[in-house]
Amino acid sequence: NKLEILRRQLASLQKHEQVKATKVGNLIALQQQKCEKAEAKAKWIQDTATELEWLTYRNSLKRYKNYKRRERQAKQKFDDRRQEAQMQKEESDVLNSIRKKQEAEYLEKARQHVMDSKEKDLATVQRLEREAQARADAVQAMRAQKSE
Repeated sequence: NKLEILRRQLASLQKHEQVKATKVGNLIALQQQKCEKAEAKAKWIQDTATELEWLTYRNSLKRYKNYKRRERQAKQKFDDRRQEAQMQKEESDVLNSIRKKQEAEYLEKARQHVMDSKEKDLATVQRLEREAQARADAVQAMRAQKSE
């Protein structure tokens, strides 16, 4: 009978130990699941952080490239405007040079025309003076003939 009691107690203890072991195993499995979840979450966070770093780098690179592109475009636009202004200045200088040359030619022609007119007028005046002198001499000669 004592042996039976001891067996029951032993079976009870074994059952109790088995329940305890099952609970411990369940707790270990639960902790292992929690660890796996935590590791998965940590890996996800790490992957997300890496992806965010990559996206940040890529966006920074894009912003830098866009900045450089806009800088190049602005410089090109400035150079184009400066070149256009230079071409307009050169064109204006050429036109001014042509205009001054044409004005000089016109003034020279006008001066020459005035000089030619003066020479013609002087020649006309001298011819008229000679004719008048010849008439006066003829009139004087006639008077001299009449007085003789």
